[in-house]
Amino acid sequence: MNTELFRLENNRISIDVNPIGAELYSIKTKPDGQEWLWQGDKRYFAQRSPILFPVIGLLKDGVYTFNGEQYDMPLHGFAHHMEFAVSDLRPDAVTFTIRDDAATQEVYPFAFQLDVTYRIHGASVETHFAVSNESAHTMHFSIGGHPAFNVPFAAGDCYDDNVIEFAQKERLERRLFENRLFTGERRLILDNSRTLELSHDLFFTDKAVVLDDVKSDVLWIKSRKSPRSIRFEFPGFPYLGLWSTPGQHAPFLCIEPWYGIGADRNDKPAIELKEGIEALSSGDTFRCAYRVFLNA
Repeated sequence: MNTELFRLENNRISIDVNPIGAELYSIKTKPDGQEWLWQGDKRYFAQRSPILFPVIGLLKDGVYTFNGEQYDMPLHGFAHHMEFAVSDLRPDAVTFTIRDDAATQEVYPFAFQLDVTYRIHGASVETHFAVSNESAHTMHFSIGGHPAFNVPFAAGDCYDDNVIEFAQKERLERRLFENRLFTGERRLILDNSRTLELSHDLFFTDKAVVLDDVKSDVLWIKSRKSPRSIRFEFPGFPYLGLWSTPGQHAPFLCIEPWYGIGADRNDKPAIELKEGIEALSSGDTFRCAYRVFLNA
């Protein structure tokens, strides 16, 4: 497989993208050379910014049904393992594309095109998704991002020196898991506040923080000891995940905007009945985007 990285840069930042999975591999600011994106480490999390398609998380028993047929589906789908072709390249943007093939049809019986576009402007990076249904019938899918950021930002700082700050005051309840499936139970983690304290304990017991009731479409990762920060915009995304490797004090934080969600223990196998699943008519295209602004 071709693993040559594609680079975009301006006078503020540079980004590298791997055509395998169309995965964002690096975000650096200039002139300090600060690397903001987690660089992968098998001890904690080998990937950097995988794309989740056509499912988010796990399906119950790893399977679903469509039109009476049963299909297997791996964690987070298959797009993050596929080699994308560069379909458009400009000074400030690059678009990567995959389409269905014989291998995808074995696990996902839909004809589709997925375009992932990265665009830089100033000290910001935009990630755009476009899902096109080329089937003769309605297509069911989820899509989302999984970017991991280096936290803390500066050497000598601690993970606990950082916070997530929402644009609005929030009352947030995380959805609880058992055996990697949602139980229907929730736990309050923020009550009429904008600030969620970061700590490794946040991920120790219940692993990912999965939210479906966020009013804000903007949040910041901020340090109490450094002026550096990340502004993260996720307009329209109905679900938000926060994650770091539980129990290992991993020095990163994933901010994950999703159209879709993992499995509940009471899920039915039919994909069209799954919570958060998108239904796209034949010939239509679904679009969404999130944006990262770096304050160096």
